[in-house]
Amino acid sequence: MTTKLKTVVITLPISNGAIPAYNSSTNLFDPTSAGAIFTPGGDLSGTATSQTVISISGSSPIAITPSTLQWTTGTSTPTLKQADNTTNSATAQTLTIQAANATGTSATGGALNLTSGTGTTTAGNVSIQSGGTTIAQVTPSKFITSKGRRHNITTITGTYAVLTTDEFVIVTTNSAAFTVTLPSSPTTGDTYEIKDGVGNAATNNITIDGNSKNIDGSSTYNLNVNYGAILVAYNGTEWSVL
Repeated sequence: MTTKLKTVVITLPISNGAIPAYNSSTNLFDPTSAGAIFTPGGDLSGTATSQTVISISGSSPIAITPSTLQWTTGTSTPTLKQADNTTNSATAQTLTIQAANATGTSATGGALNLTSGTGTTTAGNVSIQSGGTTIAQVTPSKFITSKGRRHNITTITGTYAVLTTDEFVIVTTNSAAFTVTLPSSPTTGDTYEIKDGVGNAATNNITIDGNSKNIDGSSTYNLNVNYGAILVAYNGTEWSVL
């Protein structure tokens, strides 16, 4: 019986006089075991003694072949960040993390998932921060905000078909009665509010049309109170007035 051995050669350029140690149990190069991280193509460099893993520079994209970029277990608070801009009165650059574009005919772009780790009893939370301060948090059961919210407002002056991207629809001119039609193919949970913003709905009624979906059991809803409003949510079968 003849055994053939495959030789794999990995070249790691030396940075700051050291290269990371290879951990055979995890098949990972551990930056915490040496003074520097490897530098592919000269675009990826930095020391690992602080466990701030990498600084990235260069005009060309860096190709990452493995599907997962992973810190070793035990790395304390790993951080992916852009270097600080220390120039007075400067505006720092924007950091973008983007999924793949799909450029073929009738193609769909890649989704971007931001997820916490799972646990044996409880999954972690996802926090959205501004300047290091948490302004929103997703827990396993709730979406929590600690700041106010700026709504999307659409102003109309007559007959209108509500778009799926709308949220609040406000009538700013009402010189005659007209109809506002809700989306034809809503998704469960879709919510819209329509309001008389000029105080003339009692004279010129605003008809809300469910677009083949009932609104609390009726095909239409008549908004006939000055400065009145209707908030509707699609429950999977019809629109419910909230």
